[in-house]
Amino acid sequence: RATVACLDCHGVHHNYATLTHTAGGWLSNITLGGVLLVFLVMVAGAGAYTYADMQLARRWLASISPPPDESPAAGAQAPVGEPAAAIPAPAGEGGILPFPVVDASTCISCSSCYDSCPTNVLAGDPVTHKSTVVNANACKALEGCTICQDGCPTGAIRVTSAPLMRDVERPQIDEHSESNIPGLFLAGEVVGAALIKKAVNQGDQVVRYIADRKPRLADVPYDVIIIGAGPAGLGAGLEAKRKGLRYLILERATVASTIRDYPRDKAVLAEPVLLPQYGLLPMKDAQKESLIEAWEQVIRDNGLRINEREEALDIQKTDGLFTVTTPKGTYQGAYVILCIGTRGNPRKLGVPGEELPKVYYNLIDAADFRGKKVLVVGGGDSAIEAAVALSKEPGTTVHLSYRRGEFSRIKSRNASAIAEQEKAGRVTVIFNSNVTAITERTVTLKVEQQQLVLENDAVFALIGADPPKAWLEKIGIKIVTVQEAVGAQW
Repeated sequence: RATVACLDCHGVHHNYATLTHTAGGWLSNITLGGVLLVFLVMVAGAGAYTYADMQLARRWLASISPPPDESPAAGAQAPVGEPAAAIPAPAGEGGILPFPVVDASTCISCSSCYDSCPTNVLAGDPVTHKSTVVNANACKALEGCTICQDGCPTGAIRVTSAPLMRDVERPQIDEHSESNIPGLFLAGEVVGAALIKKAVNQGDQVVRYIADRKPRLADVPYDVIIIGAGPAGLGAGLEAKRKGLRYLILERATVASTIRDYPRDKAVLAEPVLLPQYGLLPMKDAQKESLIEAWEQVIRDNGLRINEREEALDIQKTDGLFTVTTPKGTYQGAYVILCIGTRGNPRKLGVPGEELPKVYYNLIDAADFRGKKVLVVGGGDSAIEAAVALSKEPGTTVHLSYRRGEFSRIKSRNASAIAEQEKAGRVTVIFNSNVTAITERTVTLKVEQQQLVLENDAVFALIGADPPKAWLEKIGIKIVTVQEAVGAQW
């Protein structure tokens, strides 16, 4: 029957004679072979059109792309005031540009490596005088330069393309975020998950593990006690409610106090987060005020119970149950999740005068320092953002002190912002400098081998924070030293 046209059959069996007649005689004579031929012609035409379109697209892209000899060379510096363009890393170990790594235990502080380095990749640590990498991006190892490695008398330096690592102290946890104390978990910034999305996800995952893999205890008031109402604590609380667990959230300050302590109008660089019982929380590059408002709306919508301004003073485990002591009483639970962050333990400068009230460890409102002479210490995103915010206040004089020779671990938008403010003369950046003393009216810096005294009304020491090591060790949590890639955030 393959030679019979469709309309002929319909005409015979379904009385569509009128339709057949209207369609015309040529249509009634179409065969299956003819249909296939038409189909093949259409496919071939579509393929030819697509190929031609791709060729046109390639020509257009070539017309707007710079020729190969005009692209920046590896290691080249962008013009002053402009952000450096991203340069593809060469193939190799992880595709990472090679740079020198120093073994401090065998370094004898002879300075031969950084004295001989043609691009100032290395420098002497201002405290230990041992060699340290301060400008990895300027390393010429790709061009065959190994002068630092060749000249080291003890073999303490080698050129590698492995990620630059540093030793950091973290609470000991396993793959489920459980500490050395069974049933006591840690999540969020206290174990290195500083990004909001990662902290929320970790808190959520810990509660899922408890609900799905840990036994329920009937004779206990709470299945889980969550300490801290930051991103990790809120993620844990929402998942606990979704799982039907008896939960308690304790917060020594207020909800999302870490975010509240950001500068006014600060843009929080956060990805959208999928929250339990809520859905997607859109907050990409949100202002801190809108982010806090969004968190509060989530809490209201889900009826999440949080005991604000109730600090956990002690945690003890007895007969398989945890007792958490606060100024208002004690609470018992089967499991505890610590989501306490590190913001309460800022790193100190360790210099005379640091105890003065003019020294701050975070910036809330730059307008409070309008017309003042201010020094910001640090080279991370927090320090850059604070310096930029302060520089926008009329009459404020801003100096930024950083102990290294360049900013190497900040977001591109912050690199652009600080370069713009420096070019406009609103911020003075002092590289290779360290604070040595603070007085009521001045601050003293050591800049390489010279001393610089600045008139000063306020100092912002924004050099990071450490886990509350002493308190964690007091309740029995082991602190271990782990290696972490410099600049890594997860």
